[in-house]
Amino acid sequence: MNRGAHLVLHQSFMGMFKIRVYFFLLGALAFSISNTYENIINAEKCIISIPDLTFFNQSNPGYSAVAKPFNLRLTPTPALVTIPYNVTVSARSGGHSYAAYALSGNIVVDLSEMKSVVLNPDNTTVVQTGTRLGDLALSIFNQGGRALPHGTCPYIGTGGHTLYGGFGHFGRVGGLLLDTVVSADIVLANGTLVTLTPQHHNNLLTAIRGGGPSFGIVVSWTYQTLPAPPTTVKYLILFPNSPSPNALPAADALNIYSLWQSFIQNKPDEFSAIAIFGNASLGNVVLAFAGTYYGTEEEAVDLLNPFINSIPSCLRPNISIEALGWIEGLGSFANGLGNGPLNTSLAPDSSLITNSPTPESNLKNFINYMATNGSLEKADTSWFVQADLYGGQIARLGNGTSFDHRSAFLVYQFYASSVMPPYPSDGISFVDGIVKTLTTSPAPPGYPNYIDPELVPDDLWKQAYFPTKATELRNIKDSVDPNGVFDFPEGF
Repeated sequence: MNRGAHLVLHQSFMGMFKIRVYFFLLGALAFSISNTYENIINAEKCIISIPDLTFFNQSNPGYSAVAKPFNLRLTPTPALVTIPYNVTVSARSGGHSYAAYALSGNIVVDLSEMKSVVLNPDNTTVVQTGTRLGDLALSIFNQGGRALPHGTCPYIGTGGHTLYGGFGHFGRVGGLLLDTVVSADIVLANGTLVTLTPQHHNNLLTAIRGGGPSFGIVVSWTYQTLPAPPTTVKYLILFPNSPSPNALPAADALNIYSLWQSFIQNKPDEFSAIAIFGNASLGNVVLAFAGTYYGTEEEAVDLLNPFINSIPSCLRPNISIEALGWIEGLGSFANGLGNGPLNTSLAPDSSLITNSPTPESNLKNFINYMATNGSLEKADTSWFVQADLYGGQIARLGNGTSFDHRSAFLVYQFYASSVMPPYPSDGISFVDGIVKTLTTSPAPPGYPNYIDPELVPDDLWKQAYFPTKATELRNIKDSVDPNGVFDFPEGF
C-alpha cells in the first residue's frame, strides 16, 4: 500500500477476514485475525507498507508489552498490534457519504457488522452504529411498536445520519433523529471508550449531535423512541393529464409550485410534504407532490382539498391517498418516487435551506432553468430536485445539539447522476446553475447530510453547515483530538 491507500478494518465476527478490532489506551489499535495463516501474512504485508504505522506481531520482542492485558488472569493473543503515528482514521457505517469521506482516512474502521438493536423497558433503544435505518425501524417496531424520526432510505447507516441530523417524514412530529439521542458510546482519539450523557461529557455529546464525525468513532447510540403512529396516510399528486404526461409547461409548473409553497405553511405537525422536479422535453418539467399525514384518511383529504381545488381545472391532477400501517408507510417511500437510483454514489449532491417562501422571481428562474438546461434534449445527466418541508418539532427542539438550521422552511436537494463513469464534465456546473437561480450566496445554508465536496475551498462548508456553531465545534475538537486523528476535508 502507498501513502494514499487505506487499511480497512472490518469489525465482524462473521466477515470474510473475521477481524476483531480492539481500541487500546494510548491510541493503539490492536486487532486479531481469526482466519488462516495466509490471511495474517497478507495483513502484515499491507500494514508494514503504511508509513508512520508501527506494528508488533507475536515474534516481535515488543509484542508481550503492547499485548499485555490489564486483567492478568486472561491471555489474549492478537495476531497483530498496530500503533499509528501521524495517520488519520475514519469510520464507515452505512457507506452513503456523497463525498466518500468515510474512506478519507489512512485507516478506515468499517462498522457495518455492528447491528445490534435492543429496546429497553423504558422505551429507549441501544443501537450499534452499523445498523441501517430499515433494520432499525423494523427491529424497534417488532420489539415494542416503537418508532423514531429518520430518513426514508432503508440502506442509510445510523452513524452519519445521526451525526449530522436525520431528517424524515416523521420529523415534524418527532424532530430530527439526533434530537432523540440520550447517550452515545464513543471511542476517542486516545483510544478510550467513553459514554456521553447530558451529565457526563455533555459538550462532546452536543458536538456529535449535529457536528459530524470529527470527534471520535461512535459505536452505539441510545435513542428515546416514540409510539409508532397507528396510521400513516400517504398521498401522491401527479399530473398525467398535462400535454406531456406528468410534466408541465414551465409557466404552469411555476404557478402550481407557488400555490403549493403557500399551501404548506402553518400546517399541523402531523403533515409532511415534498415536491419533486425532474427532466422532461424542452420547455417542460416533471412536477409531483407527495407526503404523509399521521392521522385519519378523512383528515388528510380535508387538509389537501384546498390545494387541489386551487389548481386550474385544465391541469387538475390525479391524487392517490392510502392509509397504511407504520412499517408499510415507511416501505412505501423506501424507493423514492422513481426519479433516481437508490444508490446515488455517482451523483454530485448539494442542498439549499430556505427559511421562508422563495420569491416568485427566483422560482421563475429556477423552473425555467430546469425546463431548458435540464431538458431531455440538453441534459446529459439523470437529475431531480426535491424540496422537503421542515418546521414542527424540528424548529422547536435543538437544545444540546449542533444542528444549525432550526428555522428551516424548505430544504432543497439537488441530484444529478450518471449510470456509467466517467461522470459528464458539465454535471457539477449544471447543478450549480440550478442552485444559483435560488441564491447568489457562494455558501448558501445547507444540510450536511447532503454534503457537498465543492464547498471545501476557503472553508465555505463551515458557513453553509455551521454558521453559528463552527468556532465552538473547533474548540471541542481541539480538546478531544488535538492531533487530528479523525480528519477529512469538511471536518473540524
